[in-house]
Amino acid sequence: MTSNSQLHTIEFYSAVINHITEMVVGVEKIVGIYNIEDGTNQLFGTCLSLQNNQLVEQELIIDDDIISLQQLQRERIQYKWLNKSQIPFEEKQINSGQLNIFNEYNNLILLVSIPQLNSSKRNLVFVYFKDELDQFGVHHEKSKLSTQNKTIIGHLVSKSVISLSKIYWTQDYKMKRFAQKTQEVIQFQKKSNENKENNQGLENLIIGWATDLIEECSKSDGINYVYQKDAIEKIIQFKGSFNDLKKSLYEAIEYAKMLNSYSDTNQVIIEADYISEVTYVNSEEITYENIILPERLQKTQQLLDKLERYALKISHEGIKLTSTNVGRSMDNPITAAAISDSISKNKDRINTLFKQFPDKWSFIKNNFKPIINITSKENYQSRKWG
Repeated sequence: MTSNSQLHTIEFYSAVINHITEMVVGVEKIVGIYNIEDGTNQLFGTCLSLQNNQLVEQELIIDDDIISLQQLQRERIQYKWLNKSQIPFEEKQINSGQLNIFNEYNNLILLVSIPQLNSSKRNLVFVYFKDELDQFGVHHEKSKLSTQNKTIIGHLVSKSVISLSKIYWTQDYKMKRFAQKTQEVIQFQKKSNENKENNQGLENLIIGWATDLIEECSKSDGINYVYQKDAIEKIIQFKGSFNDLKKSLYEAIEYAKMLNSYSDTNQVIIEADYISEVTYVNSEEITYENIILPERLQKTQQLLDKLERYALKISHEGIKLTSTNVGRSMDNPITAAAISDSISKNKDRINTLFKQFPDKWSFIKNNFKPIINITSKENYQSRKWG
């Protein structure tokens, strides 16, 4: 199978030979010798021979170990004139249309040595001229081409071919860079599309998770929570950790629920502005002034302090605020039933403390259902008897 490197060299040689045939007249044959820089020293050849006033490609047989030919490749010349006895091919008898390169030609042979791309070796072109016709189409009445004419022809042909080779390889390099750049662009576009698909997949995952979270809260609270469109965008673009996002959404839902506590609406909208960094104060930072309470209220105060501390703890961890979860989070876990029983037995004292200290235990007063239930009943009784 012909390699890309070999194909490029063959195309180059075809261009060189076509250039010579258009440039000069009186040519009977052109032979090109080259090797592909593929780690081997194998030589390749191509030949055009004059038949019926047309140069026709013919098979050229050469050996790949001809020392004289390899020596010519190493010579630092642009051109030189040779006769047939100086051509370093072994004579072969050619049959069945094959060309014998030692046919009896009575013509002069111009060797043009062309530098190879990225190599110290040189490609070779042998141009076989007729004796009676020079490069300019002037007949010489059975005279040989003069030394002066040969110098002019050699100089013009070699310079033109070498110039062509430089232009060819420069354009070839540009085409290779263009092809390489095109592949890079295609790969970049492909990678970009893959990244877009991956990002879209991640966005869908986040939206799906956030939707499950709000639906779970809707079922638990009996409220139809709905994200505003801008809120969805804010969730997707959230820069914090996943845990922080979870906390922020729970906080936003609790805030929206409180904001709409007295609204007569079928939906509670979670606005984008509700979603922010979690700002709960660590319970260990909460300090109260020294207050001397009656003994009967001190145990109730301890109960409220305990509920406030653990309610804040699980909310900060992004865990849903329920009696079961609050009880489990305590150092000495208790059941949800035990919490309900304690609150029920202390409801009067709890409401007394809430009235006496309206700025304390604000989190459970506004977020913990068992506490909200007893404070609502207290407010209802006040309105009933007021």
